[in-house]
Amino acid sequence: MKHSLHYRLLSPRGLSAADANALVATALGLKRAAAQGLAPTLLRGKHLAVFADDPACEAALAFEQAASRLGARVSHVRAHEELLRADGSHVIVLARLYDAIEWEGLSPEAALRLQDRIGIPVFNGLAEPGHPLAGLLSRMPEPVSEEDILYLAQAVLMNSIN
Repeated sequence: MKHSLHYRLLSPRGLSAADANALVATALGLKRAAAQGLAPTLLRGKHLAVFADDPACEAALAFEQAASRLGARVSHVRAHEELLRADGSHVIVLARLYDAIEWEGLSPEAALRLQDRIGIPVFNGLAEPGHPLAGLLSRMPEPVSEEDILYLAQAVLMNSIN
């Protein structure tokens, strides 16, 4: 599997300055489009899953909002730790059903291992304030709004999902 920008965001090496600048530029473009009433549906036809014990938790809802604004369909699935230990066809089915997965509460290491096993992006709290992506908020022009993390998450989704 190629090491996407999402993968580098979660790795110890982190993002390069060029990657960070590209994400912020994309997020700013999405923010301008939204302000003009233009809704890019670049993820139309994509199906994403949110694995969470509580589908109404703030992070799951933020991920759903970011993805659905880009035209993706989002399903909520109860998180089952057995999927992390399952072999073969059990996890491969996930790649057939979904184009990406947001798994609330999964460690970055477990997300990367699962992503490598199933071949689709696996996110862990992408739109949460504690996610490494939130560190890019300081690069967004003032005033920074609560919506800016959603635009950054959208930029990552656009880069990570083919």
